Amino acid sequence: MMKRQLCFAALWLSFVALHAQTGRIIGLKAAYAFDDDPFVLRGLPAGGVFSGRGLKRNAFYPAEVGCDNNSKITYIVNIDGRPDTTQATVRVDCFP
Repeated sequence: MMKRQLCFAALWLSFVALHAQTGRIIGLKAAYAFDDDPFVLRGLPAGGVFSGRGLKRNAFYPAEVGCDNNSKITYIVNIDGRPDTTQATVRVDCFP
C-alpha cells in the first residue's frame, strides 16, 4: 500500500511540474530612451491585463514615465483558475 501511495505522489508532483505555468511579459527591454516610440507589450499566456506608469492599454509610452525615472510594469493573468502576477522594472533615460 505504501509503495502505491509513493508512486501516486511522484506522478502527481510530475504532473504539477509539467503543467506549472507562470505569466510572462514578452519583449520588454530594461531601458528605453525618453523619446522612444511607444512599445506594444505582449503577455503570456494571453488574456491578462497590464498596469503601471506609462501604460495605455497594452502600450508602454516612455515619455509618460519621464526622464530618468523607473516604471514597474505588472502583468496579471488567470492561469488554471488562479491569478498570477509578473512584474518588471523599466528605466527611462534622458538620452539614448
